[in-house]
Formats: sequence, structure tokens, C-alpha cells
Amino acid sequence: MRIVDGALRAKLEAAQVALDEIHAGREPTSEQLADAPLLDAWADSEMGGNRICGFVEGHPTIDDGPCTTSAVIYFAEDYSWCRTISRYYRLGRTLERYLMKGLRDD
Repeated sequence: MRIVDGALRAKLEAAQVALDEIHAGREPTSEQLADAPLLDAWADSEMGGNRICGFVEGHPTIDDGPCTTSAVIYFAEDYSWCRTISRYYRLGRTLERYLMKGLRDD
């Protein structure tokens, strides 16, 4: 039997509460999303585990720049935000849209 440490247990419990709220029709508030980091130029991560990667701004514990999230447990229908094990993220452009815009600017 594997023992989960206290910090991980707290993250998992918070993720479960968030997921229960979402499934009950209560999405994150505008204030929660305003405080959430922005992930731009995002795509599926090749690291596995339902992670996404991109360029993050405003993360509470890591510097702005390249980032791979913890496991994504929910995407908004319009892909404007997601919930990971750790937190909500606002989602900017997908990597494909980011690259296509760059090609049009040249």
C-alpha cells in the first residue's frame, strides 16, 4: 500500500471538490479564473498523464515561461480554461493557432 503525503493528499482533495462542483454545474467563478495562471501556445504534452504544456504567465510557484502542468482533469467546453490536479489555468491560444499566427505575420 502506497502512502500519500499530506501535500499531495490536499491537492487531490481540492481537485475532487473542484471536479464535483463542475459536474454539479458550478464552474469556476470569474474571480477564480482571473487569479489563475495563463497558459498560451499550449498542446498535449508528450510526458503522458493527461498533461499539457505551453508558456505560462502568473503561476504562483514558477517563473513565467515554459511549463508542463500536472494532470488535466477537466477542460471547459470552449477550451478557455482547464482544471488540473493542482489548479485552474486560463487557456490562451493552442500551439497550432500560435504557430499559424506567427506564419501569417512573416
